[in-house]
Amino acid sequence: MVKKPSYEELDQRVKELESALRYSEPEQTTILDIQPYHSVIQSLDNRIIWANRAAFESVGMSRDELIGRYCYEIWAQRTCPCPDCPVIKSVQTGKSESIEKTTPDGRKWHIRGYPIRNKRGQITRALEVTEEITERKKIEEALRKSEEQYRNIFKNIQDVYYEVTLDGIILEASPSIEDESLYKREEIIGKSLYDIYVNPKNRDEFLKKLLNKGKVTDYEALLLDKDGSQVYGSIAAKLIRDKQGNPVKIVGSLHNITNQKRAEERINILTRELMRTQENERQRISYYLHDNMAQKLSALIIDCEMFLNNQLFICPEISKKVAEMSKTLRECTKEVRDLAYYLRPSVLDEMGLVQALVQYCNDFSENNGINVGFRSAGMKDLNLDFDTKINLYRLVQEGLTNVKKHADAAHVTIKLVAAFPDIILRIEDNGKGFNVQKRMGTLTKEKRMGINSMEQRAKLLHGEMEIQSKPNQGTKICIRLPYKDNNSGPKENHVDSIRSNSLG
Repeated sequence: MVKKPSYEELDQRVKELESALRYSEPEQTTILDIQPYHSVIQSLDNRIIWANRAAFESVGMSRDELIGRYCYEIWAQRTCPCPDCPVIKSVQTGKSESIEKTTPDGRKWHIRGYPIRNKRGQITRALEVTEEITERKKIEEALRKSEEQYRNIFKNIQDVYYEVTLDGIILEASPSIEDESLYKREEIIGKSLYDIYVNPKNRDEFLKKLLNKGKVTDYEALLLDKDGSQVYGSIAAKLIRDKQGNPVKIVGSLHNITNQKRAEERINILTRELMRTQENERQRISYYLHDNMAQKLSALIIDCEMFLNNQLFICPEISKKVAEMSKTLRECTKEVRDLAYYLRPSVLDEMGLVQALVQYCNDFSENNGINVGFRSAGMKDLNLDFDTKINLYRLVQEGLTNVKKHADAAHVTIKLVAAFPDIILRIEDNGKGFNVQKRMGTLTKEKRMGINSMEQRAKLLHGEMEIQSKPNQGTKICIRLPYKDNNSGPKENHVDSIRSNSLG
């Protein structure tokens, strides 16, 4: 497509034409005829003196047929001059004049009039240069509508659209920033993100992920509002690169999730209270079973075994029946005590978390025929609060229960490691495995609460759980919890020297 000259370039061409008009007619005709625009030389009363090829071909006439006719009757189809004629006005003002006009056939034109002077400087003729701009106007109108639509979207978008430099300077923000924060749009532009993040290191972490992947979605960060209050934001971003592939800026959106996070926090608090109440109730039932029911059953066993003492003659059938009853009572007593221990392992209070888990893993292995290997490191000197201890204990319980029900495994390895600032629990089996994505999507429908329960417990302790598994390749569960010392707070020297080398 041939690039059309600008109006300034067109003015320069007209000056060249005016100069050419001072020379011979052949030269004048040659220069004007090669122009892509309609060029018409008129007398002062608008009669056509000469027209170039583009002009006479546009109306299907020859040059000779146009000469002597009025300009306005040919192109405007009028009987008198156009009231806004730029040619007439240029003669009156002595300088170039222009207008945009629509002819009866619906076409749009840009028309310019130029006065032509003789050697004495007198205006004797005028030049009309006309360019059809129908398509250009359509494009301009389409662009105008597109820009207006974009502005409306930009103005009304609910999430905050933003653009920032790689070093965190805000280049642009949509007007919705004023609905989501106390900042005015003009106040936030030019501000550094490092002044907005509650923890500036989170911005570095976010940028690292973005540079690595090219885009990031659902990144949660705690941000500072203008008045210093804190809001939670869910951030999505994309890295914009230049033609050479170099990163130049970041564009994305920010969604205020403060209410959602507060609701989640409230739910977590209530859930923790519910689980604490549940543990207290388990403790009460455990004590009742152990101190009441088990004791009464033990007394019944003694009574049953002494029932036939001092009897001179005992029927064999009765003796056999009493023996069976005694055996049944002993089994019931054991089950009651096992249940009491399951509900509240006394060793957890008496000997601590690690020893309680050692004993539980040994009992599980003996009772279910599954080899369980348990190892820990760095846990000995930790002073954990009860919530952390009981939930770690329950996580191991639930993990082994899942293995028993679903994995068809022969061996399970459990590692509990204190690696400041986290406590890491790994449960790995050599069972049949599963498709993680498919299984997680069907857990609710199948009403399988094991994995969901474990994930919920991890979240209650502000931790996270990751599952790795493939069919016929076993399953690995890694739970990472932030370490909180019950008395003195986090201390790196709580982790002993064997935590990495012995466990890998």
